[in-house]
Amino acid sequence: MLPKLKNNKNYKNDLDKFTKGISKMPNRKAQQEYEKLLKEFIQLCNVIDDAHSSEYNGYVRPDLIKDKIFTMFNIRKKLENYLNDA
Repeated sequence: MLPKLKNNKNYKNDLDKFTKGISKMPNRKAQQEYEKLLKEFIQLCNVIDDAHSSEYNGYVRPDLIKDKIFTMFNIRKKLENYLNDA
């Protein structure tokens, strides 16, 4: 079994930074958009962790979630941009 992404130091730092960033959003609409992206970021982490786990079907198939990894990367960039613009 591969190490879990949610236990990764960089992921934890990003999650902490993004969670604290909600208070920096200039208005409620921006906050809602940011929160939506943050929730999707966390959900994708869980999906990626589950796909790398052999607990469910005995096989690890990371190739099946390659698009999720790219999506998570893009969401991370959007969250970073929101923080930089706030």
